[in-house]
Amino acid sequence: MALNTAMHLRVAAGPEVALGAEFETHVRGGLAVFRAISFQWAGDYQLLASLAELSLAQQSAAFEIAPGDAMKLGFGVAPDLEQVAGEAWNQRADEAQPAGFTVEVQDFYGNRLVDDGHTRIILNGVGAGNEPLRGISAQRVQRGSVFFTDIAYNRVGLLKLSASSQPVLVGISPVEIEIVAGPASEFAVQIYDADAEVSEVDAGDLLDIGVQARDRYGNDATEYNGGVEFTLRTERHGLARRPGGAALRAGFMRFLGQLVFVSKGEQCLDVYAAATRSIHGESCVQVKALTVERLVFRVQPRDVGAGNVMVPAPLVALLDRYDNQVEDSGSVLEMEVESGPLGFVTSGEWSTQVRDGMGVFAALILNRAGALDFRLRARLVGTEL
Repeated sequence: MALNTAMHLRVAAGPEVALGAEFETHVRGGLAVFRAISFQWAGDYQLLASLAELSLAQQSAAFEIAPGDAMKLGFGVAPDLEQVAGEAWNQRADEAQPAGFTVEVQDFYGNRLVDDGHTRIILNGVGAGNEPLRGISAQRVQRGSVFFTDIAYNRVGLLKLSASSQPVLVGISPVEIEIVAGPASEFAVQIYDADAEVSEVDAGDLLDIGVQARDRYGNDATEYNGGVEFTLRTERHGLARRPGGAALRAGFMRFLGQLVFVSKGEQCLDVYAAATRSIHGESCVQVKALTVERLVFRVQPRDVGAGNVMVPAPLVALLDRYDNQVEDSGSVLEMEVESGPLGFVTSGEWSTQVRDGMGVFAALILNRAGALDFRLRARLVGTEL
């Protein structure tokens, strides 16, 4: 046999990563010696030997390579690098098995060892705002790995995931997992006056509405681009105008000058997903009355006997331009007879102090009757009202 005849050795069966690997040497003295051949991947192998220049039947040899000593941790089934907030990792709609990933005890070359169960693996994760991955305890290795299932993280942003072990092996360096928002499940609604979000406004202020779509964990759902509808809960207030083409873009929209409340007290705005109304949000503000613009008799006397106190006692309210009762205490109201029969005489208390926007005249007396009706007029001291 020629000295330079080449002998080939090829991996015909074994770990997938090693299949097809070929080695070559030359025949010397009828022998072909393959030196310094090594395989990094544990498993069952089959090698085929053949001569390059002769049509001889191939010869095969089978053997097994065992893993080396435990050196490090590594992912078997690695987690996806993008996960939806709150959903189990690596969940596949077409797979029946539980969602999850595996961390293995490996040798220097990454071969999984069939561990005896003495090793415990600790999963660590830190996400947005240094919020840790919670609820994950140390897991004992079974047959060389730990299957982590039902792992979920709720906050959008980068989560740095790593693993360590007891006894100590080389751990898994942090892997960055992008946590993205889930589908919109609620609206966060803000009411703005100028550039500030407000919880208290004056009656008649023209307000903006900000609507942010969020998933069930409070993350901004930037994929939502649907329409919205506005509903007001109480009667004496209203939208200044219906927002034209009321829809969110990238999960948010600010509708400028769309809202005005005129009734004092708590007023609330509800926002629903258009058509389905399956997503809802709300915002409430306290509406304050404006300054006094007119006086109104809430109660007028019906029995005015000469020399007797008028009953029921006249009650006068201070109102703003939207008929809200002004929260005034301390101002003084005076009552006077605007018209009546000649020669009448008054007595009693014809002025009173305002309490909570109202004044009660509890001791008005006319001492002389007449054939004509009396007409009373209330006046707020210090004003033209």
